[in-house]
Amino acid sequence: AVSEAPWANESSAAAAAAAKSLGLPQLDTTATAPGVHEIEGDVACLLAFKRPAWKTACFHLLGICSLGIVYLVAFWSHMFKLRLTHTNCGLADADAVFVELNDKRSAICQVQRILPPGAPPSAEHRFFEFHKVRFLWYSDQHAFRAVPDVPPLLPRMALDAAAAVGEAAAQLSGASAHLHGPACCAESVRTLHALQYGQNVLLVDAPSLVRIFLHDALQPFYVFQYFSVILWAFEDYYLYSGIVLVITMASIIANVWSQYTERKRMSQMAYFVADVQALVANTNRSGRTSVMRLPLSSADLVPGDVIVVAPGKVSCDMLLLSGECVVDETVLTGECVPVRKAAYSPDVDGGSYHPDTLPQVTMFSGTTVLSARGAGVGRSALAMVVRTGFNTSKGRLLRSILFPKQHDLQF
Repeated sequence: AVSEAPWANESSAAAAAAAKSLGLPQLDTTATAPGVHEIEGDVACLLAFKRPAWKTACFHLLGICSLGIVYLVAFWSHMFKLRLTHTNCGLADADAVFVELNDKRSAICQVQRILPPGAPPSAEHRFFEFHKVRFLWYSDQHAFRAVPDVPPLLPRMALDAAAAVGEAAAQLSGASAHLHGPACCAESVRTLHALQYGQNVLLVDAPSLVRIFLHDALQPFYVFQYFSVILWAFEDYYLYSGIVLVITMASIIANVWSQYTERKRMSQMAYFVADVQALVANTNRSGRTSVMRLPLSSADLVPGDVIVVAPGKVSCDMLLLSGECVVDETVLTGECVPVRKAAYSPDVDGGSYHPDTLPQVTMFSGTTVLSARGAGVGRSALAMVVRTGFNTSKGRLLRSILFPKQHDLQF
């Protein structure tokens, strides 16, 4: 039987109680914070829509009767399509959500539903993703809220982990040992965090050439060029219209190829999955508890997991609990000099841990661990996962590239 880690007991109880009160897949935003995602302050408008079947049928009928003009206008204006195919409704019944930020960036997001295995229908998990940020439905607040980049209970989890780590690194010199330190967070917390944060993978969509071509070829400027070519052809200016058509198509193809190669390169650069060794607490029949190393894919890591630090690329933001590491942060900072990371100590670093305020004890996603050693000969360095996916430093950098802020320049 797998038992809960000592450092996770109180945090697990608080998280489980919050999840139960909100219908399992919910988050306790009233716990010790950080508890609000930075993107929430930028949301200016949030509209809910439901898609009835009769409206969808009418939309396609109008598109056919207008010889595709309605389809073309709907392609240019997402709000126009939304008004034709959806009706306004409350957030609790929404199938789609229109999100607009203060800088006028907007998108239509489909609401997804997940029912945890064995859970009653009332525990249905509803969310949508906007700019790679997951928004959860909070039934008690009757609102969608962005999942914080770190769990609200993280400061307490860090304190408990630092207090319990003790001799754990020394005990892990073998395959298993007596439990005197941390292990993976409790299964209830892992399930909750998996629903909230998803997989620890940076997936950047790489559209096909055909999709990019259609997207560019149907832009208003090029549609105007097509009508110009047809008009000049009717006036017998065949050579002129042919040259305009060739130049237009050459411009589209060059732009499409450039977008395709750049997006594919970014997708390959962002994606990274590796095998790690997580720690689990195991209790045998005699009641004796030991901590063991469990091979795990980095894609399955969630905040709160404790893993053994090994040289190589870092797949998530981690708090170093024991030992010390030398890390190459060139990818994030541009500095070519390796940085030394020391283990977290509440007495020295304070009790309110956050990865952005204590970088000296945090290893960031995308960086490379050059060397890792525990607090003594033969010991292992341990770290706790604090941020995953697009909430990591590397993920936020990619988000800023994929969804750059719009600036209103006035002269």
